Amino acid sequence: MTNLNDQRIRINNIDSQILKLLEDRMKISKEIGEIKLKNDLPVYNSEREKEIISMLQEKTKCSDNMVKEIWEIIFKHSRDIQISLKCDIVPCH
Repeated sequence: MTNLNDQRIRINNIDSQILKLLEDRMKISKEIGEIKLKNDLPVYNSEREKEIISMLQEKTKCSDNMVKEIWEIIFKHSRDIQISLKCDIVPCH
């Protein structure tokens, strides 16, 4: 059972690292949203998202579908953060 516990500890450590990286990514997404807002640029850029997913799929041994699903969720939360910045200035309905 020690081996299982050791592996779970390793997974917990990785999960903590992933969470920290997601926090960092969302902070940068907010900064990007502020730049987009100041320059009247759209929040959503489907071509950019497709490029990122494609690039990541090429860099990993993980399945293409897994990468696509995970990054679509990350992109959605990044867009939500950026949209909320606009709503702080102009009330969104």
